[in-house]
Amino acid sequence: MSKREYHKRTISKTFKTEKGFGGFVGWDKIKEILSTLEGELLWVFVGLFSTGCRASELRQIRCDQIDLDFSKDQVQLSNIYVSKWRKELGSRTFYLNKSEPTYPYLEAIVSHTPDGYPVFPFSYNQIYYRVAQIEAPQFNKESGARRTDWTHYKGSWWPHRIRAEKACQLIVDYRLSSFALKRWFGWKTDNMPTFYGDMLPLDIADMMLEPQYSFKVKPERLLRMNDDQRAFIIDLIEEK
Repeated sequence: MSKREYHKRTISKTFKTEKGFGGFVGWDKIKEILSTLEGELLWVFVGLFSTGCRASELRQIRCDQIDLDFSKDQVQLSNIYVSKWRKELGSRTFYLNKSEPTYPYLEAIVSHTPDGYPVFPFSYNQIYYRVAQIEAPQFNKESGARRTDWTHYKGSWWPHRIRAEKACQLIVDYRLSSFALKRWFGWKTDNMPTFYGDMLPLDIADMMLEPQYSFKVKPERLLRMNDDQRAFIIDLIEEK
């Protein structure tokens, strides 16, 4: 029996070079996609984008690991399984802002899942098969394509692209550093933020137009300044 040929879906080749994707596609595009999806396909997309999980990790999440009432502004996901190529790498705890457009969908999914049950009860192939159908109507049940054919399908969307979109969204919206991205995703190696969070020059240009920083000066530093310096710094702080 011949071994099935496996077409590895690498970010560096398919995502960056062949397809020309990079950076964050933007919330307008994400909301457009959400508006066109339904049923299990919507279910899977919301899970992958919200959590940034690999397909093998997403299917492990249980309802009791998601605390929708953690705070007024955020939801907490605790001890989420981290793995790669069926090798367990540990777990991660991270947070999602309820202001993100995907949150109402996630809230509805979790609210309708009994405690202790998986929130995304799909197999690895089922997850990939569903994602392959996004913006690809020719790849569906009516076309006669088998669920396992995702290994040969070169569509615009697949789980690792969604994972990369999440990484870039965290950079664009919250200015997460490489260290913070490693903690959020549970990555162990230093190259993963670059692998998934490769920003486009235009993304960086937009970020420069909307700087996210606070101007703070320690009180003891003010004491070491002369009157003119102190007045100048206080004016800057008041302007912010």
